[in-house]
Amino acid sequence: MEALIYNVGGIPIMLYNTGRVVTDKEYETIIMHDYSAHMYKDTPTPGLITKSHYVLEHKDLIDIKLFCKQYLDKYVKETLCITNDFMITNSWFTRNPTGASHHAHNHPNSIFSGVYYLDAETSDVTFEFESTISKHFRFNYEFSELNGFNTNSITLSPRTGDVLIFPSWILHKVSPNTGSTDRLVLGFNSFVTGELGCVDINTYLNLNTKNATIEEK
Repeated sequence: MEALIYNVGGIPIMLYNTGRVVTDKEYETIIMHDYSAHMYKDTPTPGLITKSHYVLEHKDLIDIKLFCKQYLDKYVKETLCITNDFMITNSWFTRNPTGASHHAHNHPNSIFSGVYYLDAETSDVTFEFESTISKHFRFNYEFSELNGFNTNSITLSPRTGDVLIFPSWILHKVSPNTGSTDRLVLGFNSFVTGELGCVDINTYLNLNTKNATIEEK
């Protein structure tokens, strides 16, 4: 497993080259989901998303859920050094036929989001953000070279077996699928669990919950 870290104004985006390929049984379960919902109807070639937004609760996909949680924990605990626990909340599959793309968007009601590339012959993801050095002044500086501290965007090229983890608030868009087959992707969101803060300074928050997802049969 190779871990690549990309600096986005001091915020890390992690790309893990895991090499994991879904099993035949997992693939059958993934394909059998209802993909009748359109992600973006106004584009010439719309992508499809599952009607279910809790696909990782399916009993035949427990290994994929544990796999995704493993890399979410790596990002939170090893890269950010946060000791609090996080749980996967929403999860969904998308299918992008040849020519389909994804408009710029972020993920509300989530702290960190992840993408597991199940079958991605081609896939370029562009993250767009406001450069921290000009956030409050918006000066048009000239740069000798662009890097993670002064640029307003970064483009990564994940492929089959890769896992991408990033803060949910960052705008990101996906380039058109130039491959000959559908691009098949799993997306998921997360939220912190347990207890935060301190009673003595009025910052205590108890986020313990039985289950924030809906079980799938």
